[in-house]
Amino acid sequence: ETCMGLVDMDRVHWAEENGYDATLTHLNPLSCSTKHNLLIGRSPKWKCKQNK
Repeated sequence: ETCMGLVDMDRVHWAEENGYDATLTHLNPLSCSTKHNLLIGRSPKWKCKQNK
C-alpha cells in the first residue's frame, strides 16, 4: 500500500508539472477495493478563464 501511494504521488507530480490540476484521494469505504486510491486530473484545456 505504501509503495502504491508513492507511485500515485509521483503520478500527481508528473500531472502538475505538465499543467494539469491533480488531486489524489481515495474511495470510501477503504474496504470497497484493494486499489482504493483515486487520482483526479483536470486538463489545462478545461481551466476556466477568469474575467478581469
